Amino acid sequence: MALAHSPRIVTDGLVLCLDAGNLKSYDKYENLLQQSQALATSPWGIYSGGGFSVSNNVTSAPDGTFTASQINANPYTAGDSVYQDVSVSGTGTYTLSIFVKGGTCDSITLAAFYTGNSTQGFSFGFNPLTGTITGGSGTVVPYPNGWYRIYFTVTGTNASNNTLRFQIYTDTTGITYLWGAQLEKGSSLTDYYPTTTIAKNRGTTWTDLSGNGNNGTLKGTTTFNQNTIDLGNTQNTTNYILLPNSLISGITDFTISLWVNAVSITSGSLNCIFHATNTGGNDFSIEWYNNRIQTLITSTYSTFNYTFANNTWYNFVFYRTSGNTMGLYINGVSQGTQSCPSTTFNISGAIVMGQEQDGVEGGFQSVQSYVGKYANVLYYNKALTASEIQQNFNALRGRFGI
Repeated sequence: MALAHSPRIVTDGLVLCLDAGNLKSYDKYENLLQQSQALATSPWGIYSGGGFSVSNNVTSAPDGTFTASQINANPYTAGDSVYQDVSVSGTGTYTLSIFVKGGTCDSITLAAFYTGNSTQGFSFGFNPLTGTITGGSGTVVPYPNGWYRIYFTVTGTNASNNTLRFQIYTDTTGITYLWGAQLEKGSSLTDYYPTTTIAKNRGTTWTDLSGNGNNGTLKGTTTFNQNTIDLGNTQNTTNYILLPNSLISGITDFTISLWVNAVSITSGSLNCIFHATNTGGNDFSIEWYNNRIQTLITSTYSTFNYTFANNTWYNFVFYRTSGNTMGLYINGVSQGTQSCPSTTFNISGAIVMGQEQDGVEGGFQSVQSYVGKYANVLYYNKALTASEIQQNFNALRGRFGI
């Protein structure tokens, strides 16, 4: 949480504090699988050539409970496996994981298949006795008592393939222990979350830590990803963050701080990272290009030139002071000031981050969408001083390697 950093962020005038690096601000937990610890229980299914079986509660799990499952091929037949199907986005990115411990079997295969209109598969081999990958690509994390957590990430390419199957094959005769299967949106592995008959979806609320209740709402497939809020890797009209339209109303002098990381800013297209409107006009927006960033109030731009790079974290701090002067800091360094309208905001339409509105929370165009991530958003009902801006930057910069 930003408020817990040292030095602390400025709290005087703070109206909004969104911090994806703090669990109090966002629920990161997700497991789209059911019965994650009981692989002999529906909706898990079994393919058996005659000698393959699955049993629940056979041995101690990594958390110390007697809840680990066992798969046993005796004798082994090609195709012996346990699997579960989940409805997904056919073009989504998902991370699959499971805890594995060797018994007497020295070879298993983990696989994922997008199915529907066609089939797209991913798989890799693993030796649970030695903890080594024997083919394909995955990641292994050792745990005590012979357990390993293994995971891999897949991305679909066909929107019609709306089912993802997580399948664990045994490749030889023998026993393997399994526990804690998990499927989650995004490319990052998070802490294991156990499920029974109900899957766990991540929340869509990005909670305001300032205590003012100005919570953000994640729209589309916007998701938590490695302590960030990720709007995806391609331009679209579905992913954005909705903020309360009262957030900036009645305010003349203000400061807005954004920690952002764009996937393709060097393409030169517009990335709209903040947009407020009454009826579809540009009451207030922040527009980011490869060689400049600018604010737009009604029809007047305040433009700051800067050369940006892809996949790089930037802290943008815009402040309006004396009603008609717009200033900008990038990564703690002043970029000067520009004149701007002294309009007092009165937003009755919508405030969104990640899309440019030509209507109230609508009229989006993919070529104007922001493709990238947010990590921290602060909004103040005053213009911060240079020392206050530096204090906030120093409080968070270490998180981003700056």
